[in-house]
Amino acid sequence: NQNDVPGQPFSSSLQQNNVSWKVGLDYHLDESTLLYTNISRGYKAGSFPSLSAATFIQLQPVSQESVTAYEAGIKASFWDRKIRFDAATFYYDYKNKQIEGKETDPIFVILNILVNVPKSRVFGTEAQLTVEPLEGLTLTGSTTYLDSRIQDYTGINVLAQKENFAGEALPFTPLWSGRLDAEYRFHVATSTGE
Repeated sequence: NQNDVPGQPFSSSLQQNNVSWKVGLDYHLDESTLLYTNISRGYKAGSFPSLSAATFIQLQPVSQESVTAYEAGIKASFWDRKIRFDAATFYYDYKNKQIEGKETDPIFVILNILVNVPKSRVFGTEAQLTVEPLEGLTLTGSTTYLDSRIQDYTGINVLAQKENFAGEALPFTPLWSGRLDAEYRFHVATSTGE
């Protein structure tokens, strides 16, 4: 079909709207310890792919994604704030999450496209410890655990076959990740001359 070949004019539009919201509760155990919980909903706008396309099917837009986020955590400090500890657990409930998928093509066999995953979720925990043992020296360590799952999505796999991806992890969600950081700040004396 001639209308499927880029080089011809391509026209499409998206008309979507949403209302984001957030509700939270904070509780101070004492001057240095805060417990909190939040529930929020946010959106990522629908979009058109920004990739080189062989056919118009690769240029079709995806609809907006939404996430309802549930989070609870603690922020605590000790020894005159020289030690700080933050930890949280969270659950993200996604609708129409935007990811890169595949589509079959009679000429190229398989093409990359943007797709919406109807339902997916991420459960995770994260923790960070910050220590200032000396004036100007800050040591930070953090770790994150993510358990992501596609709950509803049937698409095309890398072999150009239809596949039910329910139970698979979302792309770019490693099970464990971490970071170590050391920072030292000091003043540099400056002088001005005439």
